[in-house]
Amino acid sequence: MNENTKKAALIVLIVIAVLVAAYSAYNMSQGDKMIIDNVTKMPEGHKSEKELALEEEAKSGAKAPVEEKDLGGDLGGGGKN
Repeated sequence: MNENTKKAALIVLIVIAVLVAAYSAYNMSQGDKMIIDNVTKMPEGHKSEKELALEEEAKSGAKAPVEEKDLGGDLGGGGKN
């Protein structure tokens, strides 16, 4: 092998290594994707619990108090213990 052939082979090897590294970095940056393979179709006129509660609220004409849930983990340090 002469010097020019060795240099060309080295350049090709470097280009392939850069392409493989770029492809790998791209795949790692994409992360896991959620795959939805089955969706349950609801019958016509179906209403969720939230929609039913909103309708009930609208019929009564008054707003129900919003319930707050304590999720714990008070990071502020000044909360109730």
